[in-house]
Amino acid sequence: MSVLIFRLNGVSDEEAADVRELLNDNQLAFYETNAGRWGLSIAALWLKDGDQLRQARYLLTEYQRQRENNAKNNNSLLQQSAWQRIKQAPLYYMLLIATIIAVATISVVPFLDFDS
Repeated sequence: MSVLIFRLNGVSDEEAADVRELLNDNQLAFYETNAGRWGLSIAALWLKDGDQLRQARYLLTEYQRQRENNAKNNNSLLQQSAWQRIKQAPLYYMLLIATIIAVATISVVPFLDFDS
């Protein structure tokens, strides 16, 4: 009996490819379903043989641990303060703030009563 082993909704293509490769490397028979045209079905990887579930879960747990550790190591590069990001690209942030002010002004002006 088939068993759902890994949902693909919201998963990057890289991670999905890694999981497929992991299952193939360990000779675990699986098939893939997609969400369909309207996104109503389950996009997932399914084991064909439910007896291999324990092995597959173990492999996926180890893979996720390794991926988490890699993300933690790379996350130190991403932890910048807002001020550091502004200093790196001041023109971008000035334009962003100007755009926000312009959109807010255009959105609010029709509702202001200047005749009073």
